[in-house]
Amino acid sequence: MPLSELRSYLSQNQHLPGIPSAKELEAKDGVEVGEMQRRMLQVVEEQALYILELEERLSAVEQEIRTRK
Repeated sequence: MPLSELRSYLSQNQHLPGIPSAKELEAKDGVEVGEMQRRMLQVVEEQALYILELEERLSAVEQEIRTRK
């Protein structure tokens, strides 16, 4: 999911995609621990990809700044 879509999703839903909202957890009296761990691992992996994408973009901007000097 592109960062702009993630930002929009978070704004609308107030929780991460694939992670149940607090209301959903209350309605189900919680969640299975193994399932939540699987979902959280997926979120961690997605966040790592976002970080790598941002690092690439930052490097490109820094390189552009260096070439303009």
